Amino acid sequence: MQRDQRKWTKWYLDRPWRKMRSGHLPKSMGAFSSFALSLSVICILTGCVSSLHLGIGAIGGIAVGVGWPIACIFSFLCALALAQLASAFPEGGVPHWSTVLGGGTWGWVTACLSVLGTISSIAAVNVGLALFMRDLIWPALGGPSDAGAFVDSWVLYGGALFFTVTQAWINHMGLRFATKLTNASGMLLLILCVLMSLALLWYTPSYNFHRLIEFRNYSGPDGGDTWPRSSAWHVIVMSFLFPLYSLIGFDAAANTSEETINASTSVPRGIINSVVSSGILGWILLMSFVLAIPDMDQAARQGENIFFWVFEQVLPSPVRVFFFIGVAVSQYFCGLATLTSASRLLVGLGRLETKLASLARLEGAAGTPAIAIWVCALIAVFITWLSPMYSTITALTLLFLYGAYMIPITLALIAWRRSWVRMGPFCLGLFFPLIAVISLAGGVCVFMIGSQPPNENAWQIGLGVLIVIVGIRLLGTLRTLK
Repeated sequence: MQRDQRKWTKWYLDRPWRKMRSGHLPKSMGAFSSFALSLSVICILTGCVSSLHLGIGAIGGIAVGVGWPIACIFSFLCALALAQLASAFPEGGVPHWSTVLGGGTWGWVTACLSVLGTISSIAAVNVGLALFMRDLIWPALGGPSDAGAFVDSWVLYGGALFFTVTQAWINHMGLRFATKLTNASGMLLLILCVLMSLALLWYTPSYNFHRLIEFRNYSGPDGGDTWPRSSAWHVIVMSFLFPLYSLIGFDAAANTSEETINASTSVPRGIINSVVSSGILGWILLMSFVLAIPDMDQAARQGENIFFWVFEQVLPSPVRVFFFIGVAVSQYFCGLATLTSASRLLVGLGRLETKLASLARLEGAAGTPAIAIWVCALIAVFITWLSPMYSTITALTLLFLYGAYMIPITLALIAWRRSWVRMGPFCLGLFFPLIAVISLAGGVCVFMIGSQPPNENAWQIGLGVLIVIVGIRLLGTLRTLK
């Protein structure tokens, strides 16, 4: 066993990434900050506002009563597998684990998928926030009724640009400042979920718990044309996009592990606790929401507007405005935390590829990766500008991020107790292979779900992007050999 430990230590220290360090990011995040970052990136309030119709508009209340806990169990198992990797390799995030376990090419592919998924998530969050502010906050605050004609599409994207630039500026100010805001965001998110659940339950005239397990096929006009008219099995499958998309992003704590104190224990706790907290609080909030719906058939026909329609039907105006403002602030902090996570992914990409080494450059006394931060912001703005592709990019976010999760889990399963014999403080023991296999099987299901109509082109776009990523990497390798 000691020989295996020495062999593993030499193998680990000889990995290519060890020779590509370009300065260490300062450690300024504690255990709660790590947890708050993942919690803010997941931001179940953002998921509930933007994607609730994907579930209820497909199969009704059973998407919350049954579909949500099933998706939570899968996300929890996936988080457990990633937590063990975070504990064993606490110097980086998902791309770092792939590099250590499989080499530079696997790390390159994982980094590209993570960056694409995370940055497209920034664009989706900020455009969603701009839509929220334009269509709901302004009228709720007593704005003129013709604001829709005045606040045109250029104002919408101008708002998204403003949110992205200010989030990048806050990150540029240094991680300490961004961390304080992220910590506040985590507390705000928890408080809002509890208060919103209590308010919905308080103002609900009667409780019909049967609707939490009642299945209805709302495809077509019955569900606000959220999904095309299709069979019961198809809408059941598609309804899982709602909880899976709402719970994505729990790896964010790992992307800042280099800046986290006692990362081998703090980061795994942050990953797991963020999924557990989001899953439980989100389920309570969503069940309260479903119980508060006055008429399920009428609510399903609202489509994307279901969240706000129910609030207008159930809650008094002052309470409604209070929660709308809270949701808007949470969405902004979600974009802020996601930009923090994405910039650290670009730092890792710069360490993997010498031609992109400037991305890993740290500036100022605070050691801020300024170039990586602003590159993330620029890419997010560009994605936002591609408005015709917005819905496709949103669907691809799920595929890219879960693809990035599956690569290191697969490599870890292959290397487990072979080349990888030293585990971190958080160790699943003999349960790791079982949890890894279940996570991989669930990942295959996610890819199948994400490529179903009306997103049938998603897998083709994703496969094309993957081929381009691998091609660029192989071309660079061949030029190096020459």
